[in-house]
Amino acid sequence: MAPFASGYKGPKGGGGGDTLNNGGNDVVVLDYGNRDHVFAGRMVAAAAAATTNVVAIENVERHTRPIAVVSSAVKRKDAKGEETKKNAISGRRVESFEATKCVLEDLFFDHFGWIKDDDDDQTQRRNVFVVEPILCSRRERERLCQMLFEEFRVSGYCAENAGVCALAGIGRLNGISVDIGAETIDCATISDGKIVESSCRRIEGGGERCCELALNAIREGEEIYTQMEKWERMVVNRNVARVRCSADDEGKEDGMESYQLPDGNKISMETKDAFAIGDALYCCSSSTSSDVAEGKCSKIIEAIQSAVENSFSHAQAGHFYSNGKDKAFECVIAHGTESSVKGLRERLGKDIQTNIAPESAKVNVVASAPDYFHDKSMEHLSWTGGAVLGKVTWNLNQQISKSAYDEWGPNVANRNRSSI
Repeated sequence: MAPFASGYKGPKGGGGGDTLNNGGNDVVVLDYGNRDHVFAGRMVAAAAAATTNVVAIENVERHTRPIAVVSSAVKRKDAKGEETKKNAISGRRVESFEATKCVLEDLFFDHFGWIKDDDDDQTQRRNVFVVEPILCSRRERERLCQMLFEEFRVSGYCAENAGVCALAGIGRLNGISVDIGAETIDCATISDGKIVESSCRRIEGGGERCCELALNAIREGEEIYTQMEKWERMVVNRNVARVRCSADDEGKEDGMESYQLPDGNKISMETKDAFAIGDALYCCSSSTSSDVAEGKCSKIIEAIQSAVENSFSHAQAGHFYSNGKDKAFECVIAHGTESSVKGLRERLGKDIQTNIAPESAKVNVVASAPDYFHDKSMEHLSWTGGAVLGKVTWNLNQQISKSAYDEWGPNVANRNRSSI
């Protein structure tokens, strides 16, 4: 039995055939900025109704989370007849639009019950809200828009930046988004619900780089860990890793850190090794050198500082970052699949206060999503915020319609960009 065969729905899990039919606007929310997997869920843009499941449930907002997490790896046969894998999405970028089409077919037709070639059936309106990475190119945005309208015949489309969506997930319009993923860490500032383009920063790092360190550090369950897929290893890593309170904090390194798998097996390592893995993640390095182990060089802090400085230099009169630095750090959101490592948000707040923010500034690193969201919402907060914005977009009729696409073509996807 696989370690996560019971009790954990990972990237191979699916949402089942979603055939919900209602009088509102069904909107499928897609977030493809998570390693090489796509987060997807369904919500209803109708009066006071939003759901991501196929059954009616009480207190729907508490369950607002993606119900389908599918791999973007597409199996193909080469000229010799041998089966190969091609990633449609890698490093928060679309690598192959042909492979992406296959992934979307799996989502729309198998998970959400869309019917192929039903363009004459007006009872099922197809609407898609896309949560795109912060450095999504114009070409990528236009090509994806074209695919949705022409290949999947959607009736409505909207796309928004992951940073804007993350803030919307907690009901904020201004702040700093730090998206800690598997392969990269994205930083950007948001002003009045719009991303500041000049502030976007991408750091090579994330959870994947810690897998090798963890493999050498495990004292119990090494054989099980070795047989896991990479995404399963990262689940273990973020449950055992620790980040030091400060660069000079020696802390208590005696003892063991353990994580029990759903099948009852246990993965354990020494506390000092758990700190080394957490600090490597925080410092965006796979190195075990002393400077990384002590946490003295964080590229995240450098990226945040650069992003904020660019926001001030490009701030227009009346925008949030034209008011000075005192309020610039009141909302810092560390989200993404690897953001749940213990001590990471506390360390981030201390380093911002010490190295970037003026003494009079209040630094607030958001610790958790609102209580009415699912307890793991911070790991996919950009998707959750996308579901919130999707509901608002269709209720206010602000989406891109099929008639607008027919008039303007794929370039319509860039006409209403909410950026500064």
